[in-house]
Amino acid sequence: MTTARTYVANTNKSKTIAYELNITGVIQGVGFRPLVYCLAYEKSIVGWVQNDCGCVRIHAEGTELDVEQFVFDLLNNGSLVSISLLEKKQVKLSNVDSFTIKESGHDIACGAISIPKDVYLCGACKAELLSNTNRRGTYSFIACSKCGPRFSMLRAMPYDRKNMSMSAFPMCELCRKEYQSPTDRRFHAQPISCRVCGPEVFCSTVGGRVVSQGDVDVVATVVAYLNQGKIVALKSIGGYHLLCDAQSTEAVDLLRQRKNRPDKPFAVMLPEPRADETSEDWLDKCVAVDSHQRALLLSPVRPILLAKKQSNVPIADNVAPMLRDLGVMFPCSGLHLLIMQQFNRPMVATSGNMYGEPMVTSTSSAQQHLTMLADIFVHHNRDIFHKLDDSVLRTLKSGTIPIRLGRGISPIELSLPYTVQEPMLAVGANQKNTVAIALNNRLIVTPHIGDLDSPKMQAHFEKCISDFQALYHVHPQRILCDSHPGYISSRWAKGSELPTTKVLHHHAHASAWALAAEISTPSLVFVWDGTGLGENGEMWGGEVFWGTPGNWKRVASLAPMKLQGGNKVPNQPWRSAASLVWGTNFTGIDFKPFDPQQLSYNAWQNELNCHVSSSMGRLFDAAAFACCEQSEVSYEGQAPMMLESVASTPSKVMPLSLVQKNDEFIQMDWRTLVPELFDFKVSPQTRAANFHASLIETVWEVTLHCRKKFNFDHIGLAGGVFQNRMLCDGISQRFLQSDIPVVIPSSLPLNDAAISVGQIHEYCSRRS
Repeated sequence: MTTARTYVANTNKSKTIAYELNITGVIQGVGFRPLVYCLAYEKSIVGWVQNDCGCVRIHAEGTELDVEQFVFDLLNNGSLVSISLLEKKQVKLSNVDSFTIKESGHDIACGAISIPKDVYLCGACKAELLSNTNRRGTYSFIACSKCGPRFSMLRAMPYDRKNMSMSAFPMCELCRKEYQSPTDRRFHAQPISCRVCGPEVFCSTVGGRVVSQGDVDVVATVVAYLNQGKIVALKSIGGYHLLCDAQSTEAVDLLRQRKNRPDKPFAVMLPEPRADETSEDWLDKCVAVDSHQRALLLSPVRPILLAKKQSNVPIADNVAPMLRDLGVMFPCSGLHLLIMQQFNRPMVATSGNMYGEPMVTSTSSAQQHLTMLADIFVHHNRDIFHKLDDSVLRTLKSGTIPIRLGRGISPIELSLPYTVQEPMLAVGANQKNTVAIALNNRLIVTPHIGDLDSPKMQAHFEKCISDFQALYHVHPQRILCDSHPGYISSRWAKGSELPTTKVLHHHAHASAWALAAEISTPSLVFVWDGTGLGENGEMWGGEVFWGTPGNWKRVASLAPMKLQGGNKVPNQPWRSAASLVWGTNFTGIDFKPFDPQQLSYNAWQNELNCHVSSSMGRLFDAAAFACCEQSEVSYEGQAPMMLESVASTPSKVMPLSLVQKNDEFIQMDWRTLVPELFDFKVSPQTRAANFHASLIETVWEVTLHCRKKFNFDHIGLAGGVFQNRMLCDGISQRFLQSDIPVVIPSSLPLNDAAISVGQIHEYCSRRS
């Protein structure tokens, strides 16, 4: 990243010179070469600019004064996100008389490859799309050098049309003229096209018969189907969406039945706010948002934002049942925008896939695999090379955290505080999987891959690994994986021919936090999640670590609980609640409706099919059963999300008692909470709030205790449990008056999507 400085002109510098510059950074897919061209023209510079795999090369000739001013203005251009000058050397004059954009080279050693991200329409393209007179009016594939799909349609680097799915669409005469005109904003815009020469959209039936073509007719067909309560499968930027009327209980029920998704919330796409003051603002009608949240929704990322529902939200109750938050988004492509202009009310927009499978991306796979889900299909003939789900964000008082890394955010690139000696690959966890690659001082994280339980998800996982190695021209020499031998990612690593190193799950969480927070000094990190393999085969999930990456010391943990039922436990919160009750001999709770013959109780007593775990996630499950009477769940995190949704104002704070196990290790004993959780004289809303308040106070008490023995300057929160807004905001508020800041990084999810990052940082820090 260049540093701005004041340019002082030297009027004596009038001789003609030539410099060659190598620039790296975010230079692909952002209109960098056109910017260089226009700046050269403005400064009377001749020469050329050329794209390469990891850099842009510039040959600049002119007076010494003009060339230095050109270089200064280029490196300090405010429209560029991040660029660096790799090399600047004086070269011989070439006696050229103009400035040109040369055909791209393929030098993979010239700099660090940076992959451009997919972004929503810029203001100019959006205005053209909605114009009745512009030649690209209602053309949904409209794009320019500043907006449109990038990564999703990129086959290889460098970022040129021939390396993209747009290579299948030769430019027409008018588009080529714009592409070649330095005064046009589509000058060297690789996604350029129009309805004469570009991709086409069409609708087909379940049987594959085409029923409409072209944006106008397709939009009319889609709106008609949505109005009839039908399900639409629509090819978006990074894969198919399934759409239906979000105000129709029947339509949402139909989608749930077909997708085998009984409870998991759906995201809702809303009409964009219009300048017309008389038009409805659907965002304010549906959720409570501030100006920052509104700006996030309207940003080029176009994420799904989890926001608090309004009391009379005009959405079907079964869109996000029993939850306080609703995931909302605005149109994320030109086609979505055109549809919403006509439909003009909320619609469900969820990933186009069967349960447990990756999102569908091609016409043929959609017609084959989504036939049982959709009533009509909207296809287009531009290939999607990389699957991209919608990004999901949540705002806290301390900032914004990602829940899912997707379109507009991924791939993510982080800087390592060291240089790795060999390229390496980290294959992450089994759920919410991402993969990370480390080379030199860079760490690249893939978009969200998902849970690796099905063969198709495993194939998607392997394809992501292959694709990213090819895109970044990297050949890993080592693989890092989770310590759990049952993880699909760990099995894949073991089956590879490369040296493999295992990293403890919760150490990876803590190290991912440290890298994202850019903290290298000793810290106290709370790592709370569902489960993960710890030392000596123990099952962890409610841990506290002190130290630095590569040197974590486990200083506190939730007291272990004996859980009966094996793999059923995460899906049946009553089992976690029973474990708490049976473990304290608490009376008055009847589990016979779930265990009529007391088979589970007898098995628990005799330690049959039992495991011991310090999982904070299971403690939340138990609390959710106590407060929400939720005995079974159909998706991960459902019970804790319901618990957070019902919580009101606490009436009593009872932190977990701290039990000293040895000089430097304590346990947080959950037994003190059991009578309070099951005190049915107190409302469920208050008990849920008391539970959260007690854990917040526990974090405070543990911190005070540990500070007597350990030096640290920061508190870290990591693990999926801390996606809970009430918990995070409460902890931040509790520490507000202390001298210890609570740090919640905004670049990585707190859940298992960060594990691949943590595996690399933990391993490399351990060796440094």
